[in-house]
Amino acid sequence: MLPIVVPAMEPVAIVEPHPRRAELELEAIQAELVALRRRVARLEAAGLQPARPLRARPAINVLDIMGDYCRALAEEGYAVNGRHLTIADLQSIRRNQSLAHPRQVGMWLCVELVRHATVTQVARAFQKDHTTVMAACKRAAAILDREPRVAAAARAVLARFDVQREPHHG
Repeated sequence: MLPIVVPAMEPVAIVEPHPRRAELELEAIQAELVALRRRVARLEAAGLQPARPLRARPAINVLDIMGDYCRALAEEGYAVNGRHLTIADLQSIRRNQSLAHPRQVGMWLCVELVRHATVTQVARAFQKDHTTVMAACKRAAAILDREPRVAAAARAVLARFDVQREPHHG
């Protein structure tokens, strides 16, 4: 009987790709282009011409919102263990309230502001599951009621994008 020889195999690490900024920006631009084309088609179907040239608004992506939100939290004096929050903190696995609450409000902001992004895409940017983002959106109103500095930072980000919106209570 011949011996069975198994070739040596190198271990393979399976790593989920990290969302790339360029990919998010491309998705935002593509979604805005589709929206503009639909708008032009509706105007043409009605026999109208736009009074001014249609221009795409600058693309908003999740990473931009996360960065703006971290800066707004810092301006409001929000700190954890004596240091300001970073995007890495929002993406971390730590679950203490001082990180979880701003993270949950950040998820709500991204879902509200990046209308073309799916909950799954927002979850990938935060390195979380989509159900975590859905739960965070439900909790955002209560957190904003309890934490004035987080609420002020969220309002500042919404104002930067000229959005007047409050989370739904419920």
